Amino acid sequence: MKLLLNTPTKTRAAAKLVIGLAAAVTLAACGQAETVKAEAAKAAEAAKAAAESVASEATEMGADALETASAAVADTATGAMDKAAAAANLAGESTGTVVSISEDGKEVTLNHAEIEGLGMKAMTMPFGVSDDVTVSDFVVGDAVTFSAKKTLDGSFVITAMSVSE
Repeated sequence: MKLLLNTPTKTRAAAKLVIGLAAAVTLAACGQAETVKAEAAKAAEAAKAAAESVASEATEMGADALETASAAVADTATGAMDKAAAAANLAGESTGTVVSISEDGKEVTLNHAEIEGLGMKAMTMPFGVSDDVTVSDFVVGDAVTFSAKKTLDGSFVITAMSVSE
């Protein structure tokens, strides 16, 4: 039994159960029925103790896992809030020319001047269109003034647009 002292709880409990059952079988072979019942009862108690120990360890592991998961969720939420704050601050205004408008009106390609608030140089590129903007008011070739923002997924969306005068 001394060998069992340094083994993990589950292993120790299982070994006690096996030893108790072996003792019960040995005594039964010798015809000692009352002692067999007593050894069987001890084996049952050892099994119960083993089950309680395993349940306790599982509960402790569950608490640790829950704590780790909670910390991960908090880190993720903080990261998402930081990204949202950064995206909220990435917006700017510029001028440009309408190059194309998608059939569904959800994308407009503009040849635009620099957009300082977005740190973007002049170029031709597609933009998503927010629900607040009605692209049916525009045609290819229109000179426009627009506002755009960077979204959390890194895309750019036009939030306001009007024909330049």
